[in-house]
Amino acid sequence: PEHWYLVMDFIDGQTLETYLDSKGGRLSLDEVFMLGTQICMVLDYLHTRQPAIIFRDLKPTNIMITSNKQIYLIDFGAARYFKAGRTKDTIAFGSPGYAAPEQYGKAQTTPRSDLYSLGATLHEALTGKDPAEDPFHFSPLRVTGKTIPPDLEALILRMVEMDMSKRPTSAAAVKAELWRISTQHTQRLYALPAMPSGMPPYRANFGVGQPPPAAWSQSAPSVQPAQIQLGFAPTPPARKRGISRRAITSMIILGVASMALLENAKSLWNHPGMPYDMPATGQ
Repeated sequence: PEHWYLVMDFIDGQTLETYLDSKGGRLSLDEVFMLGTQICMVLDYLHTRQPAIIFRDLKPTNIMITSNKQIYLIDFGAARYFKAGRTKDTIAFGSPGYAAPEQYGKAQTTPRSDLYSLGATLHEALTGKDPAEDPFHFSPLRVTGKTIPPDLEALILRMVEMDMSKRPTSAAAVKAELWRISTQHTQRLYALPAMPSGMPPYRANFGVGQPPPAAWSQSAPSVQPAQIQLGFAPTPPARKRGISRRAITSMIILGVASMALLENAKSLWNHPGMPYDMPATGQ
């Protein structure tokens, strides 16, 4: 009662703006995919509240990134509730270059407004160009020395469309698209080498769920041909190892012990009725 509390959390990291500066203004494709996916998760959470929360100020200075690449959104001072039926926001607000056109009083901001800001942020992370220098104009993502997947370029340019209806429908849809593009890009980078020509593919001679036949050990290919078939360097055959010193020593000890047992057995055979602990006296 009669008190207000401000609850804060310490984030051990730096703003995306500072991180971009440390990287020369641009991020790698893997980092862009990571950044976009995590922000989409946050936006999807905000946009699916009842009522939906529109962040309205997504930009590098309001994004924190920790040393383990965890993303946080900070400064919700511009956030607002979405109000169905409104033609425009009560107060026009936006950061030049990152704010969607509707944030300047043309229409009410919606979840698609935050997607515009995310598109502008990802565009900057890939090109190093500050969108505030030329608001509402985004050049194609042709960066020297970096190959941008065409689908990623198309997605980002759709996110920064002036017409809100042409943007992706939700943060969840953008996240799914980023995941698909990143997966395809990784597969192209790390695809297995082509199978050597003239080598037929190996096919097991038994169906799924069936036990292999008795002759499987003879009919199945050896390890080396299978490795060659998959495009790997064949594993060299194991070297033949000689008998170790420990093995030779063990054999000698076993031999001596066997001879001792044999002599003891002969002695018992020659004197079957004599106790083991009595010496033979001849009496």
